[in-house]
Amino acid sequence: MDPRFCDERFRLALKNLREHPCAAALEIVGEGWSGAHYYIEYALTPDWQTMEESFAATAHRWYARLPALVRVCDALATWQRSRMLPLGLSVRSIGLAGDGTPTLVPCPPVTLSSARDLFGLDAPVLAATAPETVRRVQLNPYAEDCYALGVLVAQALGFPTTGAVIDDESRVEAQARGALLLAALERSTVDTFLRDTPPLRQLMQTVARYRHSVPDARPPDAGAMRAALEPVADPVALARALRAAGSDGALDVLTRSFDSSAASAIRCREEAAAICQEDGDWAAAVAYLDEAIAIAPNQLSLREGRCEALWRLFAVAPDDAFEPADRLLEDIQFLTRLAERRDIAGLRGRAAAVHRGRGDHHEEAAELYAASRADPENVALLVEYLRCLLDLRDPDSATRVAQTARRRIAGLVTAGRMMEGAAHRWNARIDELLGQLPAS
Repeated sequence: MDPRFCDERFRLALKNLREHPCAAALEIVGEGWSGAHYYIEYALTPDWQTMEESFAATAHRWYARLPALVRVCDALATWQRSRMLPLGLSVRSIGLAGDGTPTLVPCPPVTLSSARDLFGLDAPVLAATAPETVRRVQLNPYAEDCYALGVLVAQALGFPTTGAVIDDESRVEAQARGALLLAALERSTVDTFLRDTPPLRQLMQTVARYRHSVPDARPPDAGAMRAALEPVADPVALARALRAAGSDGALDVLTRSFDSSAASAIRCREEAAAICQEDGDWAAAVAYLDEAIAIAPNQLSLREGRCEALWRLFAVAPDDAFEPADRLLEDIQFLTRLAERRDIAGLRGRAAAVHRGRGDHHEEAAELYAASRADPENVALLVEYLRCLLDLRDPDSATRVAQTARRRIAGLVTAGRMMEGAAHRWNARIDELLGQLPAS
């Protein structure tokens, strides 16, 4: 710290900070003089980095910066309930742990004797200083932090500082008018196809409100910014907004987030698969779900989605040329362990169809038997079992199954759960199949 700013008021505020730590901020573990400077020492983890360093590592990936800013809004809300205002937000007063958790770097506000005290600050930090602070007219400490939050979000979106300002005096003069950061979306790093979408428009309007030149016209806390950030920071929500608006690019939004956290990577792949399913591209859906299942092999929704997509592909594949049959059977087996009895029947029936496509009638028969046991009123499964037994040239078993099927049909008619016409058609189908038996 420059010793000019470390007066008695500053050190008293620092003492207050140490005695009343904030859960959202780093712990202050030391302070004092070191040569010509006053220092504040914080407790850091080895993987900690400033938001400025994080932004530098994601220079062309603005979307990777936003999830942390959503959490910064929560941290700021916690801070604003504490005893020390304003915080003095900037890309250097916020840090990120290795898991992306943001922490605030607490430092008491300094008293400026003149605007020249801001000389030496580089543009990204100076741009986060509220214009009224530059003019030394501090009216509302909440408004100062809210202004800085708006600037942080704009910087995350890749808004540049004005290139015409090169010297200290010009930079400070520009920021006194709130003009150091150029809020022109066309000059940001946001993708062109996203700039006119409702979530981005709403976010830009919110950024403008937080950077309003009149302090009392700014939102009172971080709530509005958090609400505007969430639909843009969440790639699944943004992709759905694009689809709802009839715009292209939903898959691009999702696929570029595949290397994020495991939970987000799974959600993005699952949503990408859902889009492909809507478009009838079942092979692409399977590819996305394969990747998701490799990350979370026991997630039920992923298995259900892939099973359905593989089943659609199987339905149009030649009988002996369905290459991913093993994966389909694996998913069916997984889902069968968790399914209700009636659902088990449908899954077993699908497994039987796969085995039939492979020419394995013994496995087909085993699956059809299990399916008919799971749903005794499903006459279609029982008749399929009869047909399979005939393919296996097992006339005795086929005859017994036919008798069982006729009894069940009669029982369903008596109970009012099958119409006479349907019963007649099923009995006719049984007669047709039994007609394949050799005459005794």
